[in-house]
Amino acid sequence: MSDFVYTPTKRQIQESNIFGFMQRHGIDSLEELAAKAKEDPEWFWESMDEDIGIVWDRPYTKTLDMSGGMAWSRWFPDGQTNIYRSSVEKFARDTPGRTAYYFESEDGTSSRISYLELDLQVSQLANGLKSIGVQKGDVIAIYLPMIREAIVAILAAAKIGAVQTVIFSGYGSESLHIRLQDCDAKVLIASDGFYRKGKPLSQMSSIRTAVDGTAVKEIILVRYKNVDRYDESDKVLFYDRLVSGQSTVCETAVTDSEDPLFILYTSGTTGRPKGVVEPHGGFSVFAGYQSSHLTDIRQDDIV
Repeated sequence: MSDFVYTPTKRQIQESNIFGFMQRHGIDSLEELAAKAKEDPEWFWESMDEDIGIVWDRPYTKTLDMSGGMAWSRWFPDGQTNIYRSSVEKFARDTPGRTAYYFESEDGTSSRISYLELDLQVSQLANGLKSIGVQKGDVIAIYLPMIREAIVAILAAAKIGAVQTVIFSGYGSESLHIRLQDCDAKVLIASDGFYRKGKPLSQMSSIRTAVDGTAVKEIILVRYKNVDRYDESDKVLFYDRLVSGQSTVCETAVTDSEDPLFILYTSGTTGRPKGVVEPHGGFSVFAGYQSSHLTDIRQDDIV
């Protein structure tokens, strides 16, 4: 054990989520668990799904289908789940007053939002997106700093079955353009600038040149730090006006387990950025597994 930087106590081990999982399945060691998971991955991931409590609109008929070859593996085929049901909806229903997110900006401004408040705000943006013609399968690019609206946008896209791609807010025009063009984004959500290390940063010039030659029809502007000055137009919509007056009730789209949830691009340092597509079903189960069994997050923990 001397090679380990940190060794948990016996009590910490016995109170961990992974230990509880092993106990429920009669497994005595991590080595035994690893061997069983490798030998029978279908058992492992189906058991993980049940343990985490992913909400399915329709149960899957099989955990893994490799009939088309390993490269075309299908996870949880015939199942229907929208990640929004498992990540927000069930908590807004069961523990509405609980804090979903804490936010703190560089200047020290802080706030928090409960699951119920988050659900209401996501529903308003989701309805706003639908009002400008966003449909299931359309791609929404999110080019925002780490602010509340970024989280709401990610979840609103998922809620209506749209596909989102988060683009680092510090990227310049060319990096933004390549990603917008590659994923055929229909909407771009950006801010009026922000501060990093005490310096004001503009996004305006990057946005104006990046959207040329792309499928972007609307730019939704979050009024944040007022570094850039925009006028509302046919193509530029202000976030606060878009959500104002929208209903706080929005039906969550039914999505197949293999329907795309988001596109995550590589950095592009070794060539043109490559987009990895993650689906609702597989990502829901794997993200839950990481949180619960790899980092041992429990209900009362703050991340």
